[in-house]
Amino acid sequence: MNQRQLLAGRTVAGALLGLWLLAVLPADAANLYRYRNAQGVLVIDHTVPANAAQSGYEILGPDGRVVETVAAGGKEAAPGSAANPAPVRSERQGKIDRYLLSSYSTVADIDAVKTRRLQEVEREIGTDKVRVEELERRRMATEDSAADAQRGGKPVPAKLLEELKGLNQKLEQARKRLAEHELQYTDVERLYAEYAARFTELKGVSSATAAEPAQTAPAAAPATAPASAP
Repeated sequence: MNQRQLLAGRTVAGALLGLWLLAVLPADAANLYRYRNAQGVLVIDHTVPANAAQSGYEILGPDGRVVETVAAGGKEAAPGSAANPAPVRSERQGKIDRYLLSSYSTVADIDAVKTRRLQEVEREIGTDKVRVEELERRRMATEDSAADAQRGGKPVPAKLLEELKGLNQKLEQARKRLAEHELQYTDVERLYAEYAARFTELKGVSSATAAEPAQTAPAAAPATAPASAP
């Protein structure tokens, strides 16, 4: 595979991954970030890793259009500037937080959804592997037929060459699809791990906030309680 094909494959993989992320994230999660990871693959996600942010990225609206472009650079920009979309991110994080709190009661609920999604991707991976193995067997058999013709001093039939070309194309597509689903599996694990961690953090904050008045109430009671209180 030449460099142009490799870059094209990475672009397709990144685009498909981005479409999948748009499907699994909550519908009201607003904007997303688009950037290239260390391998040069185009990624769409609801956060930007620090190392990727240094290389620049784009902010996408809910419809997938670019609403802001952040240029590459290591200097920290002022809050709210083009290079520091903190207000946009905070608004989106708030929506994700509300989604988590309204959709799940416990971390076990998040893990259950994660397990179900991973099983779905595992089935896709299994189907892809079977497809790749089948195409590899067919290609090997076709190559053997072509080799037999050459050993017999005959030219390889054009029909056989065309069949081999088609098999190679199908095999490349099948391998690409397998790689995309394997990447998707990893991303599901990461996404729901982040959800679980954030949900735990939110519940911890809520518990601490709720517990604080209970701890201070006894000291304030004598001054605020009505005269009829025991």
